[in-house]
Amino acid sequence: MFFEFAQEIEARSPFRHTLVLGVSNGCTCYIPTRQAFAEGGYEAKDSFRWYGIPPLAPHAGEVMAAAAIRMLNDLWKGGSAP
Repeated sequence: MFFEFAQEIEARSPFRHTLVLGVSNGCTCYIPTRQAFAEGGYEAKDSFRWYGIPPLAPHAGEVMAAAAIRMLNDLWKGGSAP
């Protein structure tokens, strides 16, 4: 995920400490912001060809960040300690 998404997830997390990992669980692509998609370049336009996967939609990172925030809030409400 681009750093902007990590910042948003960390800022909106109900936990005192939240760490967003950039490369994990076999993910082999960048998750650019809408602005990065508009600007083009390797991460937003060309990297998907090299990784052999379909390109993401420009709003994909926003959807993923929102899902991460929902999951963190669900964990918090479930009684997890901060």
